[in-house]
Amino acid sequence: MTRTHPFQAAIFDMDGVLTRTADLHMQAWKQVFDDYLSSESNQHPFSRADYLAHVDGKPRYRGVEDFLHSRRLMLPYGQPSDAADRDTVCGLGNRKNARFLELLEKKGVAVFEDAVAALKRWRRGGMTLAIITASRNGQRILEEAGLMDAVDVVIDGTVAAEQELAGKPEIMLEAARRLEVQPADVVILEDATAGVRAGREGEFGLVVGVSRNGNEQELREAGAHHIAADVYAVSFLRQIPNALDRMEDLSVWRGTRPLAVFLDFDGTLAEITEEPGQAQLSAEARSTLERFSCPVAVVSGRDREDLESRVGVEGIYYAGNHGFDIAGNGHRHTLPEADDAVKSVDHAERMARGQVGDLPGVIIERKRYSLAIHYRKVKSGDVLEKVREAVEDMRRETGLRKRDGKKVLELEPDVDWNKGRALQWLIDVLPVSEEEPPFIVYMGDDVTDEDAFSALREAGPGIYVGDGLTSSLADYHVRNPDEVLRLLRELADADHGF
Repeated sequence: MTRTHPFQAAIFDMDGVLTRTADLHMQAWKQVFDDYLSSESNQHPFSRADYLAHVDGKPRYRGVEDFLHSRRLMLPYGQPSDAADRDTVCGLGNRKNARFLELLEKKGVAVFEDAVAALKRWRRGGMTLAIITASRNGQRILEEAGLMDAVDVVIDGTVAAEQELAGKPEIMLEAARRLEVQPADVVILEDATAGVRAGREGEFGLVVGVSRNGNEQELREAGAHHIAADVYAVSFLRQIPNALDRMEDLSVWRGTRPLAVFLDFDGTLAEITEEPGQAQLSAEARSTLERFSCPVAVVSGRDREDLESRVGVEGIYYAGNHGFDIAGNGHRHTLPEADDAVKSVDHAERMARGQVGDLPGVIIERKRYSLAIHYRKVKSGDVLEKVREAVEDMRRETGLRKRDGKKVLELEPDVDWNKGRALQWLIDVLPVSEEEPPFIVYMGDDVTDEDAFSALREAGPGIYVGDGLTSSLADYHVRNPDEVLRLLRELADADHGF
């Protein structure tokens, strides 16, 4: 069933999702268990596979028990107050904690930048956030990482013990209760199979398995709804605020950084039209673009020459064919691989005109490096199915990559390049101070703009043009090109400082 209401909260596991302390935990466990195993016959050293299977994501003493059980070893449980040198379950657990604290003191806390950036973006969007961890050192670690004030709720091993919470399912449910949201409206982010299973057991709406150790298959088998190596690229339905209501937030985010503005064309600067050739930039939008003294770039799926003729503003950057062809201010960039693929695009065009060119409502648009087949005017489901089948035939025969857009299917060179890569290239050549990185505002309405939103990270806001209830990776939205123009006027006024 398609979800129609937004997720309201996210719960992050700490170790391995937000912080790199999982490596410190692994090292501490290995030192302790290898020490202990050396006195036992026929025992091989503790491994990362042991850590992931028996210890990761579990309370400390439970991890000791499960690992020893896997090796058919028995120790008395002892007491939580046991000295670290005692050979009991609690003694080994306390010994591990002492080793971990030594490593933490020596090496400090490193974070996963993708997860921290995602946390900040979702917070800007109004979601409530929690961090959970089985570690009793959770609050100390988060304070050292600067994350304690970034979320609404923190539940670590100490809090879980005080509240008598029996493991991850109860910890997650308690976090949701404190956030005042139902589990069905919560996103869980976990790197451990035990955590993924707990998320499914708690019936949370979306359980994301974060693969940091190449353990995609294990996370999938544990029940993860989605697997991600990059938390920042995780998307789900949420309600994002209108950028026009958050100009003060944008000012704080920007600080003293120099401004740069990037925009898509169709559906962003100009209204989408049934015929691609009818799209026009209004005189008011053109004059607003001309007001900027900061760098401006228009990044579009159109041919660069076509884009330049429609925008008609001198001194800005133009990136056509989704960034395959970039020019502006003395800079020029094309990909040799794209030039090599032109013959394949020629072949795809011949196939398209032969197979679907006469079908009612179909518009074939040839660009230098790609072929677009528009079906905005198609009224028949049968015709649309023939278009999709034909595009699949073209993709298989030519080796080109298929890209879905708004009422359009495109075939383009199958190389590692997109609007996000074009954005990064443009940032590198912008004429801005080297003392501070530019504050990038990127606006776009299409699925192809999601690559740019993903590439932004903390460089600046992605602004989706469309409804605020969206799965876009953007930080904010504006509703339509009219609101894009209003935002551009605000940005032009603030060109030299918000």
